[in-house]
Amino acid sequence: MKKPKYKSDLLAFIFLCLGLGFIIFGCLSFVNIVKPTAHSFVQDRILSGQIFCFLGTTFCVIQAAFRIFSYKQAKLHSQLTSTGTKIVGTIEKISLQKGTTFGKKSPFIVYYTYSYKDKIYHNKSCLLWDKPNLSNGDKIDIFVNDIGQSTFEL
Repeated sequence: MKKPKYKSDLLAFIFLCLGLGFIIFGCLSFVNIVKPTAHSFVQDRILSGQIFCFLGTTFCVIQAAFRIFSYKQAKLHSQLTSTGTKIVGTIEKISLQKGTTFGKKSPFIVYYTYSYKDKIYHNKSCLLWDKPNLSNGDKIDIFVNDIGQSTFEL
């Protein structure tokens, strides 16, 4: 699987795994392979299976919402790089996201600032899985639109 570009991609993957896991446990409960314990609130295997399947479906719907959000972010990125106004911005910081890991690797995020139409904007990049060959204060090309949305490419 390719590495996620946005945090919403990573969350979609997590919710997909959770959803499928709950649906599998629901099906196993229906066929009486997973049995409720004496301390379970629900003792009926059919009701237990329905609850697991409902939770799994809910997680899958949340996953779909994250996928739609990621699709819109990718669409905005491609739109900005093709039709956006190209300006020069400055890198403020490059940060390793230690709390986010995928395949035993943590991504980097580049924080940058730029001035457009007499306003100063602060923004951050998408998840970068290889350390960018940039440092604080470097000038980068940024693509912006009229409402202040921006992106850049390495």
